[in-house]
Parts: sequence; C-alpha cells; structure tokens
Amino acid sequence: MFPSRFATTEAQRFRQQRAASKRLRCTWRMGRIRASLVLMAWIAAGLAGPDSAWAADPVSFRREVAPLLVGRCLGCHNDEKTEAALNLKTFALLRAGGVTLGAGILEPGDPEASHLIAVLKPDANPRMPLQQAPLSEPEIALLERWVREGATFDGGSETETLLTSLVDPLANLPKVSPRRPVHPPIKALAVAPGGQRRDRSRRWFFRPMVTNLLSRGVDRASLVRLWSGI
Repeated sequence: MFPSRFATTEAQRFRQQRAASKRLRCTWRMGRIRASLVLMAWIAAGLAGPDSAWAADPVSFRREVAPLLVGRCLGCHNDEKTEAALNLKTFALLRAGGVTLGAGILEPGDPEASHLIAVLKPDANPRMPLQQAPLSEPEIALLERWVREGATFDGGSETETLLTSLVDPLANLPKVSPRRPVHPPIKALAVAPGGQRRDRSRRWFFRPMVTNLLSRGVDRASLVRLWSGI
C-alpha cells in the first residue's frame, strides 16, 4: 500500500511541475510577443514622421511660434512700419492679414493654402523676410506643423495680448560671467554713538566708504546721525 501511494504522489508532483513549466514558457512567449509589438509600433511612429498620432505635444504659439514671428517678422510689420498693411502686433491683427490675401494669410489645417507659409518658402517671389536671411527648414516646418494642427493661439487674448509680451528678450542672449568676484550686498550697518563701528571685524570693508564721504565734506556727526537711523 505505501509504495503505491508514494508512486501516486510523485506522479502528481511531476504533472504539477510540468504544468507550471508549461505556463512559464507560455508567459515568456507572450512577453516577447508584446515587446515585439511595442517595438514595431515605435518604429512605425518614427517612420510616419512628426505629424503622426505618436508625435510630441502640439506646437505652442506662445513658446515656439511667437519668438519666431517677433524675431524675424515684427520688424517690418508693426504699428510704425506695416509692409503690405500686415501688422503682427497681436494675433488678431495677424489673422486679419494684409492687402494681398486678407484672412487667407492663415488657413487652419491647410499650410499649403496659407499665404504666411507660402511667402517663407525659398522659391517665393517675393520671399520673406525681405532682403534678409531666409528662415531655416526646421523653422518653416515648425510653422507648417502649427498651421496643420489648427493654428491655435495659447497666449491669452487674441486682441489685447501683444506678441512681444510673449517673448523673453533675454532668452537668447549669451551668458556672461563676472570678471571679478561679487561681494555680498550690505544689508545693515550699525554705528556706535561715539562714531565707532560696532562690527570691528568688518572695519576694512567700510573704511573706503567712510573715507570717501569724509573727503566730500560730510562731517563725522552727520555720518553718525545718518547711519544711526538706518
């Protein structure tokens, strides 16, 4: 009886281990299949280009389009100088267009029909910006993508917000490091009634300033009264 029962238990354990191993192999294969599908999807998104459903966030007028228009176009299309009656002071004035095509300057969803895009192409006649370096291919592609996505405005009021207010004038300036060490600013100054500075450890720092004031005719009593009130 005992050997028979032992053999039955071993057989059941073997079948359980075999079933578990089979489930593990199936799980591993499904994982490989899922990973392959994800990889194929990413490859397809890359081949489809930036305008596919897998592309990045939509183009922001505030962050990407406004700096381009202000830096390259606003100089000839403003309140004082409106070439072709086109004013880029606000987004509403941009949408109104100029004397050439009026509202046809922007056709949301169709960059090929938008006059704003057409005049930026290298073969345009006249080509904009006029008598200046043309926009680069990435810059034109950015504007085309913005128009294709609907030419939306995320800068607040279309009629009140100035395009210049959306651009940081210091954003593209080179960073300049100070040539000399920067001393901490003076936040407080304490002077004893007798005219002696209380913080003697920093006397070397204030000595040139006091000497300069005294040389300009400021008497010591006035200095004491002035600094006592600080």
